Amino acid sequence: MNLTKQICHKAAHFDAVAFDVFDTLIKRDVAVPTGLFRLMGDDFYAARIRAEREARAAQSREVTLAEIYARPCLARYDAAAECAAELAACAANRPVLDAVQTLKKQGKKLYYISDMYLPQTQIDAMLRRCGYPCFDGGFVSCTYGVQKRSGRLFKRFLQETGLTAKQLLFIGDSWRADVAGAALASITAWHLPTPPAPADDAAAFVENRLPQQRSDGESLGFSVLGPLAAAFCQWLHARRAARPEARLYFLARDMYLMRDVYHTLYPQEETGYLQVSRRSLAPAFLAAGDWATVLAALPRQTLTGAQIAEYCGTTCPPELADRQFDLKRPDREALHAFFRQLPRPDAADAVTAYLSAQGICPGDFLVDIGSGGTTQLLLERLLQFPLHGLQLSADDRLRTRFEWGLLVDVQPPDFETRMAIISRKADSLGLDLPEDVAAFIAGKLKDNVRQLEGVVKRLDAHANLTGAPITMLLAENAIQDIMTEQTPLPVTVDRIIDEVARTYGVTAEDIRGQRRSNQISTARQVAMYVVREITGMTQLEIGQEFGGRDHSTVVYALQQVTKAIQTDPRKKEVIEDIIKNIRNLNG
Repeated sequence: MNLTKQICHKAAHFDAVAFDVFDTLIKRDVAVPTGLFRLMGDDFYAARIRAEREARAAQSREVTLAEIYARPCLARYDAAAECAAELAACAANRPVLDAVQTLKKQGKKLYYISDMYLPQTQIDAMLRRCGYPCFDGGFVSCTYGVQKRSGRLFKRFLQETGLTAKQLLFIGDSWRADVAGAALASITAWHLPTPPAPADDAAAFVENRLPQQRSDGESLGFSVLGPLAAAFCQWLHARRAARPEARLYFLARDMYLMRDVYHTLYPQEETGYLQVSRRSLAPAFLAAGDWATVLAALPRQTLTGAQIAEYCGTTCPPELADRQFDLKRPDREALHAFFRQLPRPDAADAVTAYLSAQGICPGDFLVDIGSGGTTQLLLERLLQFPLHGLQLSADDRLRTRFEWGLLVDVQPPDFETRMAIISRKADSLGLDLPEDVAAFIAGKLKDNVRQLEGVVKRLDAHANLTGAPITMLLAENAIQDIMTEQTPLPVTVDRIIDEVARTYGVTAEDIRGQRRSNQISTARQVAMYVVREITGMTQLEIGQEFGGRDHSTVVYALQQVTKAIQTDPRKKEVIEDIIKNIRNLNG
């Protein structure tokens, strides 16, 4: 019997049915409730957690959203933004929605009862958004100042509705608040079966939204492309955080959507969008008489004179329009002579003026999809200063973002395979690559095929820009460019604690502090374990990093986590994912 039928079966002998709201009627697109705060920015997350903690400490009853936002640490934030985020991130629990719709048709009285700081108007709006029919009433703890877990909110419900406990079935996901709380008011309660909590926010989003999709294209977007884009943008953010003075420039058109994703995740961060390509830059180099760079900007194929002229934004003399040029193996002298006969492009000045207006500075980041960086080299040549390329490619740091789905383990290629890849790429570009240089590249880059191809493409671009032969020194510089883009960020205890805090929905201050709730204690123990695994610090040193805790506390934490890894596959997966994410970001 599926969940919808189970609910209807359980409710058959009751006049009224009441439901918990969050994780029963409604799901959120986050792994833990506080994950929603994280999506609104790290600064907001810390302030929001603190504000609620302070508000609850100051009240002897359930707090309201207004009381939370009255705390000084949230003075510069608006509660309306949180309400909007809640509305955007809610999704119907589909089997429960189907059951509610069926019970409504049967004429059952339907209510919801929730321990929540959000006002009832907000919850009503979220339920409507999720497609629920009108309930006969809603009871929210912040309105009455009492909670379900004490039984008092259930008793207020019975008083105001005039129902008896025997007439009502309550359904919720929490044993403590829903089942035990209802029992204190003599109400029959049924614990809603719930699946394991999602591993992360991406998994929660996919779990909530994927069943609603109607096409294969939409399913692919939610299950693969969405998580990939989110992971890539998180990596970009980490890179920029290491160099806050630099600005991110997303390259048209491939990075248009990625920029939208980045702004969704980090709305306060200013970025640029460069509407440039090899084709759009070519007119500037033709006007400057920089024939080598014009050649570097052209596609590697056979083109007619008319096609080359059109690509460069100018017209071709009629007598040269049909002449064919092999750009894979170019005759540089013939091409240079051809370029001299082309009229100056009208768009040349517009290109330079456009770039001057973008505010690009030396060392800014240029974000593009996986390539050899030809556009970056052209931009650097035109701007006359270096940029830092960040490219989307098949990288191991994305691995842990996809472990919930299909994953094919591809082993690094051996030396002979790497040589074949380099040779094939050079041939496709028409590049005369000396064998000793190819062997040098294959010996230096061992793990990533895109790195191999990227170096060859950079060598080709450099060769076309300068007209000089490929040398070992040029190869060393190209490899250095690749390796510089992957310079790891330092692994610190602070970074490890931040990653663990994000995973468990607590703050770094909680982990280092003295609070001992189950969630915080678990996060603290895991953080100690991960610090030991990654840094190799002694138990005494770890204790000092965690608020001066003694040796025995650290020993106990390590023992508990080790035991959990051995006995609980899910906990093992979560901890391994934390370690992988930290290591992948650094290597």
